[in-house]
Amino acid sequence: MQAQGKRGKKPGSSKTGGRKKNTPNKATVIAGKKRAEIIAKAAEEGITPLEVMLDNMRFARDGATKVLAKVTASPEASIDEFKELLQLRRIAQECARDAAPFMHAKLSSIDVKGDLGVTLKSQEQSVEEMEQRAREVRAARAVGDGSVAARQH
Repeated sequence: MQAQGKRGKKPGSSKTGGRKKNTPNKATVIAGKKRAEIIAKAAEEGITPLEVMLDNMRFARDGATKVLAKVTASPEASIDEFKELLQLRRIAQECARDAAPFMHAKLSSIDVKGDLGVTLKSQEQSVEEMEQRAREVRAARAVGDGSVAARQH
């Protein structure tokens, strides 16, 4: 007979079964393959999601421009024409908003910890330092001494 005691692995011993560390789930692997197929197909066709968003944005913007020209040319524009104009502008705006992250990098905020060794100066302090430096250079040139000019950065 076996002595009754604790069952299972001992603390600190290695894992005995299951998926190895950093191995993705099967569903993740399949999703990645499907995504790669979609990207490859889009590349073959020569059209990307960004191009579709930009095309839709331009289409709506051009439509809104035409409606605006018609509304401004006619003194008796209808409410429906104004509604169409606003709808097309809204669609163009939404497409632009969707495309913006692909076109412009999003700036991330950072936390500054500790002293970076940077001293911020006011504009007046900077101007005063530049004026003082200019006076030193002029004085050195007047004397004929190149020592101050040689210290230029």
